Amino acid sequence: MSQKHLSIIAKGTGFSLSFDAVNTKCFFLAKILKAYGDNVTILSGLHYKKKSIDKIIGRYCGVKYYSPSIFEKPNSRLLHYYYKFIYVSKVIVFLIRMKIKWGRVSLIFDDNSIPLPLLYLLQKFSVVELIFNIEEWPLSHNIKLVHKIISHWFVIFAFSVCKKTVCISSYLVERAKYYNKHIAVYKLPALTKFDDFKDQGLILDKIENRHTKFLFCGNTGYLEVIWLIIHSYENFCLLKPLENVKLVLILHGNEMIIRKLSQYINKSKYSIKLLSSLTESELFEQYDQATVLLAPLRPTIQDNARFPQKIAEYTAMSKPIITTNVGDIELYFDSNESAIFMGEFSIEELSQKMIFSVENKEKIRLIGMKGNIAGRKFFNYKQYVTSFGNFIKY
Repeated sequence: MSQKHLSIIAKGTGFSLSFDAVNTKCFFLAKILKAYGDNVTILSGLHYKKKSIDKIIGRYCGVKYYSPSIFEKPNSRLLHYYYKFIYVSKVIVFLIRMKIKWGRVSLIFDDNSIPLPLLYLLQKFSVVELIFNIEEWPLSHNIKLVHKIISHWFVIFAFSVCKKTVCISSYLVERAKYYNKHIAVYKLPALTKFDDFKDQGLILDKIENRHTKFLFCGNTGYLEVIWLIIHSYENFCLLKPLENVKLVLILHGNEMIIRKLSQYINKSKYSIKLLSSLTESELFEQYDQATVLLAPLRPTIQDNARFPQKIAEYTAMSKPIITTNVGDIELYFDSNESAIFMGEFSIEELSQKMIFSVENKEKIRLIGMKGNIAGRKFFNYKQYVTSFGNFIKY
């Protein structure tokens, strides 16, 4: 009989009972491993969002989770460190208990849920097997230098102490091999589900019978991209004045930035709508109502290293995507066949692609259909059940 095995997916930023960017990848990792036949639990980080989760142990969409520490956000740094100590203590006890119960425990972690040296010690004592899941390159982020250095050393240490790593892009695969030539690497792009969108013909036919609506969904941390889209749309409206054309921005993140953008949009003479705090059903309803979905990528290390979750979700809707050939994009899409490629990250280029979209309705309908085919091949989590399950377990 094979040894019992438990996979724990650790979310250092905290796991909430909602559909958002924090949860998406770990949720699909769990769904893959459950479909494989593994036992799976999501381990939440220290949680300060008390209203979003109130049970220490529960299930979210059929996946078990354990959230050992849920507190009101403290006003003092000392209290934060105390909460952190309580959380780390509970996690260590939890991991030891899981080891006793299951025999083998794989811990898939993505950031500093508990201090990495402690995880390393637990691995040395055969309590857990560490697997590092990386989706961003910290040195490329616009954060304080001290935080950038700490994050970078965390990544290097994680690569060096783990026998396995899961990378979202080719860039991160190269980085992993650079810091540990012996590490086993599994490349796993952004993931989504396709079961809810089987009737592609019905979805695609709506494109021609609807007003033109461009849509972007993302985090306020990518403010450069958001402003590019707004200014490109304004330029498009000047070059191609049409009625019944709209830009929809679905944003999450910094509330102050959202307010400032809202103030700008309210003064604009063009049709721009800003939405935030949508539920999963509301979000996909907006996707479904859109004509063209926007995902411009910058020629930066940050965008080379990552792969946007929204691109996977966009393909599930069979809608044409305007993006940039940056990072791994060309591995999954063909220019003007399964996606619309911008030649460069610029207002002029995106404006021209918007014009192309309104002038070639049948062409973009076919692009959306082929984009859906590419998505089902590369971004459907069910495609990875056997290979990823074997990678984790053996």
